[in-house]
Amino acid sequence: MSQLAIPVTLNDIPPAIAEMLDDEDQWDFNILELEAATCMRPLTYLGLKIFARFSVCEFLSCSEATLRCWLQVIEANYHASNSYHNSTHAADVPHATAYFLRKEKVK
Repeated sequence: MSQLAIPVTLNDIPPAIAEMLDDEDQWDFNILELEAATCMRPLTYLGLKIFARFSVCEFLSCSEATLRCWLQVIEANYHASNSYHNSTHAADVPHATAYFLRKEKVK
C-alpha cells in the first residue's frame, strides 16, 4: 500500500488499521506494525484513537478535524530519515503515556 488516505475521522480509518488500533491499550502494542501499515504515519492514526479514548476534543472544545490537522502538522515535521526521533517515536510516547494513565495507581 503506497498511498494511504489520511482519515477525516476515526470512522474513516481503514479496517485493517482500525483492527490494529483495537490493541492500542496494551503494553505490547506493535508500533512498528502500525508504522508499516500507515506508510510511516502512525502518529495521526494512533493519536486520533488515544485522544478519543481520553475525550480530548470535548475537553478542549475542538473538533476531531482540528485534532487530526494538528497531529498531521506534527507528523509532517518529523524527519523520516532520523532512525529514532521520527513520527513513530512521536506515536510511541503518547501510547506509553496513555497506557500508564489508565493504571489505577496513576489515575
